[in-house]
Amino acid sequence: MMRRAADGMLPLASLLVAGSLVWWTRALPSPRSQSLGWIFASAANQVLFAFLATAATMMGLGRVLGQKESSGAFTIRTAAVGVWFVPLVVLASQNSSWAMAAAVALASSITLLIRFQLRVTSTAGQPMLAAMCASLALQTAFVSGIAGRAISASTLAGISAAILAWRFTAVDLPRAPSRWGSVRHALLATLAAIFLTVFGMLPYWKRPPVQAAAVSGRGHAQPRTSPSDDSQANLGGDYRGVILWPKSQPQTMLVAPLPALGRGLVTRGRPMPLSFPFIGAYWFYRAPDRRPPPGSHVFRGSPAETTYRSTDYTPLLMEARQNFGNFIALSCCRSIQLAVTSADRYPATVTVELILIHSTLPGKPILSLGRVPVKSTPRWQPVDTGGSRPELLTFPIPATAILPEFDEVVIRFHLQRPRADRSARISIDKFVFVPRSY
Repeated sequence: MMRRAADGMLPLASLLVAGSLVWWTRALPSPRSQSLGWIFASAANQVLFAFLATAATMMGLGRVLGQKESSGAFTIRTAAVGVWFVPLVVLASQNSSWAMAAAVALASSITLLIRFQLRVTSTAGQPMLAAMCASLALQTAFVSGIAGRAISASTLAGISAAILAWRFTAVDLPRAPSRWGSVRHALLATLAAIFLTVFGMLPYWKRPPVQAAAVSGRGHAQPRTSPSDDSQANLGGDYRGVILWPKSQPQTMLVAPLPALGRGLVTRGRPMPLSFPFIGAYWFYRAPDRRPPPGSHVFRGSPAETTYRSTDYTPLLMEARQNFGNFIALSCCRSIQLAVTSADRYPATVTVELILIHSTLPGKPILSLGRVPVKSTPRWQPVDTGGSRPELLTFPIPATAILPEFDEVVIRFHLQRPRADRSARISIDKFVFVPRSY
């Protein structure tokens, strides 16, 4: 029995290695940036890589451990299971509910593989309990999918599929795979994984190209059509840096003295939050620069509609800045809120940091109010229609702040993998100052 358990660990170890390789080598382009031919070729290459990685790991571990079943038909059958990691990673990275389909295929295939490897035919256990657990997991998976929780939904759907696959094969042991049968099974699984991966990569399909301004190698601007929803700029290739201003020229904003929240501005009744629109600029640049360098291109638009990326995979630095033209005392408020609009399709990869600056004091002292994750992600669609979601980010102000007042803010976007080289499609709508007595 211990020998069978050890044999069963071989395909699991091979699949674990293959899944880790697929996750760490994933390379998702910017939305609406690639041709349909490139998408098919990329999907086929990634699925083939997963197949070969699983097979090579299976054979290598088998030789090290001296297990004969690590070669031939069983290796092919194991590699056919590994191909399902690719569509699962692609779809889960976009928070797509279709990731459940890949999770079901992967979990059921792994279960059947283990069932055959361990030669288990016992029907011990409570079939009714297993059915109830599978049903509960499946129902919860659908609820999670509707709520836009693709990773949770995929995990629960995989658990349900594994339970059902184990129960349905409890009596009839799967037949030993022949070499031809394994090849045919692997071919069908590979083709199905490729088409599901292509379906998951359709948001990256660039249909009608829309031109944007380009900068030549000497730094001279070549005017073209202004950026639109489909525009994309490359930092390091077309531009050394980008400064993005609002689409329309903002009018002068006169900020009321917020310290008067408790005195002059609101003298009757309960103080109410004050909101001011964001009229500042977005900066896009790369280290070691500390701001967009000379020669950076200036656009008008919204970061929620435009994607910027680093051509050499250097992490992209993105921030927004605004000067209020007046000093605001921190004693006025208990928190500052940012109303943002998110069209970003990389869930759980962006945190926003709010930094307050006193621009007239020596050294320009700063106070960071911490980082808040952006959780809103548009629901996945086969074709990106530019959907977006609003969200309110709250930054509490400490009661004993070391900075008494400020007149300038920096909103820093911290970008994580797998999109550290691509800008966040998130725009800032307004600031909301919440009084301490509110």
